[in-house]
Amino acid sequence: MSGAYRVRGAEDLTRTLHDAADDLDDLGAAAKRAGDTVVGAARGRAPRRSGALGASLYPVVTTAGISVRARVDYAGPIHWGWPARSIAPQPFLSEAATRTESTWVDYYADAVKAAVNQVHGA
Repeated sequence: MSGAYRVRGAEDLTRTLHDAADDLDDLGAAAKRAGDTVVGAARGRAPRRSGALGASLYPVVTTAGISVRARVDYAGPIHWGWPARSIAPQPFLSEAATRTESTWVDYYADAVKAAVNQVHGA
């Protein structure tokens, strides 16, 4: 079969596809919400002597996604452990991320759905 085809709404489709692609390139708002969710859960699970460890946690949004950091130097050894110093791991942050996964995954899913739902032709 040969012949020419005409696509109605091609300009609209092209524009909305580009807009959706831009939105998918920037999932920063979803990442921030995800980070806040994990940090909130981790603060409650952090080992507590003075409360400084839990209070020091904060989310960092990058182009690669989200990470959670701490303002205290001992966060890593407490979380991952340090056998040479007889510090057993207490993976409070990993556990918080796992326990809240269904919540923060939805933030990303909602952002993707919103981007895709804006795509249309004429």
